Amino acid sequence: MINHPGTLSLRELKSQSEKPTIQLLSGQQPLSHTAIGERLRELPSDCLRAVLDSVIHKYKRTLKHKSKFPKGMKVFDITTFSVSAKHYKWASKRQSRANVRFLVGMNSYSGTPDAIADASTNLNDNTFFQKAVSLLKNAKYLVFDKGFNAFKTLKDITLKHKHFVTRWKENYVFDFIRSKILNPNERLDGNWKLEADEIGYIGTDENNTKLRVRRITCRDSKSKKSFVVMTDDLVLPASKIVQMYAFRWPIEVIFRHIKSSLHIIHLPSHDRAGVMNWLLFAFVS
Repeated sequence: MINHPGTLSLRELKSQSEKPTIQLLSGQQPLSHTAIGERLRELPSDCLRAVLDSVIHKYKRTLKHKSKFPKGMKVFDITTFSVSAKHYKWASKRQSRANVRFLVGMNSYSGTPDAIADASTNLNDNTFFQKAVSLLKNAKYLVFDKGFNAFKTLKDITLKHKHFVTRWKENYVFDFIRSKILNPNERLDGNWKLEADEIGYIGTDENNTKLRVRRITCRDSKSKKSFVVMTDDLVLPASKIVQMYAFRWPIEVIFRHIKSSLHIIHLPSHDRAGVMNWLLFAFVS
């Protein structure tokens, strides 16, 4: 049994919070924005996280398949709500508007969110991401979009003995070393085919960001569109690296579900803890 210090057990919290939560999300209980915000602010976030962890754990126990990805793989992205700077003074500022941001991590086995962090600071995405990565003890492979691709971020990941898989930026300078021989038995989904698997350097010695990386190019045989993925792992098959990056799609689906299906476009609370609780409720639903 998980207890919030001096208050409710997990079972008691669930029994008290699940019914009003369902009513709130389904619209069965009409409440004002202010009333919803006050209720959210009063709830203990630690216990809500425990409820979410319990739901995810039970779901994982129902899964029978083996993961096709390396152990310790985490997929990350940031979702943003644009809000009024007047009412959200704690959020990151951008002139008259503010951004409430959350960094969400996906479990590569279950496809469920298992890392949620408040990113609503005035730190840029790369700086915040570096801080978040430093807290992940068991993650071995970090998969993320090119928005986090600052050379310093990539270098820090490798210094922490972790690997990254991300999308190639067109403005990178690639110091080519050699090409790897493509395996004719490797297959990608749909019409996509592996076109090149190259090893080279990015970054410079002057600012201590030089890294040896793989640049893997795929091309759609019908549309002729190309897609380029980058990693510091020089061993895994090229098709596996591409599949790891493609696993980013479920996290985009979750973000769309939160903002569209649950109609969470306008945040119901101005309080920082209340906003986090609202997001936790959304993931539980």
